[in-house]
Amino acid sequence: MSSNRARLSPFPYINHNKRRTGALVISLSMFAMMIYTLGYLLGCVMEPFENNMYGSFAKKTVFSASVDPGEYETTEEWNEKITPLIEEQRDRAREDLGTDDVFVVRVGNAKLKSIFGEAYTSVYYFDNGEDMQRFSDHMGAVLVSGRMPENPGEIVVDTMAYKNSGEDLLSMLGDGHTIVGQVECPYYVLFGYPLKIENNINLIALHDDKDAGIIRKLEDKGWDLVYSQDYDSSFEQFHEMTDTLENIKIMITAISGGLLGICVLVVLSIHIRDRHEEWCLFNSIGFSSFEIYIMALKELLICFAAALFIGGILSAAAVLGMDKFLIDPMGLYVPLIRPGDEQKVLLMLIAIFGLCQIPLFLQIRAINTVDQIE
Repeated sequence: MSSNRARLSPFPYINHNKRRTGALVISLSMFAMMIYTLGYLLGCVMEPFENNMYGSFAKKTVFSASVDPGEYETTEEWNEKITPLIEEQRDRAREDLGTDDVFVVRVGNAKLKSIFGEAYTSVYYFDNGEDMQRFSDHMGAVLVSGRMPENPGEIVVDTMAYKNSGEDLLSMLGDGHTIVGQVECPYYVLFGYPLKIENNINLIALHDDKDAGIIRKLEDKGWDLVYSQDYDSSFEQFHEMTDTLENIKIMITAISGGLLGICVLVVLSIHIRDRHEEWCLFNSIGFSSFEIYIMALKELLICFAAALFIGGILSAAAVLGMDKFLIDPMGLYVPLIRPGDEQKVLLMLIAIFGLCQIPLFLQIRAINTVDQIE
């Protein structure tokens, strides 16, 4: 009997029932792929703009202080009066912060497209080419086509931003704007020279650390700031915007995972039930229910391991295909390697493996010998 027990292995059944075990492995693999792909698609909603909306503020801080230009009648007149006052504030900020990387900047907005909705990015206008080039270098922007701005209304845009919206980037900026070049940059960066009507004037400080503490340093120096945006405030603003969306993503993932999981459990239950008569035969020739249970458990572990491997390949192929043919052409960047979604897939497969112990245990309990069946 010991030799028989030595032969009690999951591999003979797997080798002789490739169709059944294959169906189980494919079901589990498709489940893993669908959950991972769903996470990728849901990530396409806001993740492309996450780095732009607050990640870029690890390298810059925008702020403005209270200033009174006096009476004026036109925007052009206001600009003429306000610019020298802002330049004085720039010089004071450079002294207070101990850096020359503080510049006068006018800020506009451009619209970007998401898979489900829209987002916005800033357009930075500089008064001279030296400041503009310093900003470009600091943000890691490299000119890849066209030329740098030379005249009022001319801007350069990041290649991904141009893929995303093309000339529609100019729709919110008004008439008189022209895209004269494209840059490659880690962010959706747009910058150039302002038209005379641009009146949203601020100061921008460049730095290399998200914890630079520019706002705190200015306030310690007695600045009366009326507007500021740094990494911390942008991070908080982004997550306030996405908290509701995150709850929706969790709900969609849970519902989808639950429905797919039920389907997989049905397949598993059928697989386990089909093994019952063979288990009864094993019991008749002297194998205990525990030995049969261990063998069945090994079969399932082999199927789950194979499904995890194949599901990983299918998931990689699915997201690579979507990135190449859908996401990248839209000018969106979504990480292909997603530890959070990988963890979800793994936890869901563990949960399914745990739940399938119920029908397995019931079938083991129902084992009869051949004599008992007769």
